Amino acid sequence: MKKRKTHAHLKIDNDKRKRKLSVLWWVTGSIFLLAVIGLVLYFVMQWRDQQAYEEIVEVVSTPFVTPTAPPSPVEPPPTPQPVSPTPEPTPEPVDIPIDFEYLQSINSDIIGWVMVEGTDIDYAVLYDENEYYLNHNFRGDYSYSGSIFMQQYNSDDFSDFNTVLYGHNMGSGTMFAQLHRFEKESFFDEHDTIIIYKPSYKLTYRIFAAYRADNRNIMTNFAFDTKEDREAYIEHIFNHRYYNYDYDVPVAESDRIITLSTCIGNPDYRYLVQGVLVSEEYGIYHGD
Repeated sequence: MKKRKTHAHLKIDNDKRKRKLSVLWWVTGSIFLLAVIGLVLYFVMQWRDQQAYEEIVEVVSTPFVTPTAPPSPVEPPPTPQPVSPTPEPTPEPVDIPIDFEYLQSINSDIIGWVMVEGTDIDYAVLYDENEYYLNHNFRGDYSYSGSIFMQQYNSDDFSDFNTVLYGHNMGSGTMFAQLHRFEKESFFDEHDTIIIYKPSYKLTYRIFAAYRADNRNIMTNFAFDTKEDREAYIEHIFNHRYYNYDYDVPVAESDRIITLSTCIGNPDYRYLVQGVLVSEEYGIYHGD
């Protein structure tokens, strides 16, 4: 015969249920509060990083200007008498709109500046020997956004066959997130220039490829030592499934390539935008 619960027993059971619900609500509320705090901190960090980069851009940079072709040389008038050959005039130095002296007073790891036509990519490039700038900004402060950086496998003068720059794909659209604009064929067709500034020269690259690639480190998984190695890598570039290519831009094993690399949300893949060097010009920073 089953025993019936007394009023006292029922009260005890109700008290237990209330305590369990109270604990459950407390735990749920704490988790929700922590999530809100984390989200707020994330956006505060994003805002702080963006403010810092906007401040430095305002100080040291100018808006992106698509380079124009130099004017055609004017033929000298004919002369009846043979004359001594006139030496070629020394090209005027181009303007370097970046105050590298100021930048390097902030951080000596700043080695260049990158700009990509049609995007807001307009950042200092840092030299990184241990992935420090994966989560630190150009000032060396901890940052979710990190920095645009080059690993130690490359020369900091951009003289290698393939120079790779890395940047996060931030949800706020900062760093290298806007490389994903090149997934759209019309955008790829209309924007084709990457500019790198160094303290005394300007490098202009013509974009020829944008595609999804696997997550291998390019500099440690591909050989570039011989002509055959470099030719094999160029062939590899043009063998991807999700891509935009400009086949009218010639790329040879003797050229210099720049690769801009960011993530795509899947840890097994990266998104790459690549350009070939078409111009290297001596330059001077003139200041304000």
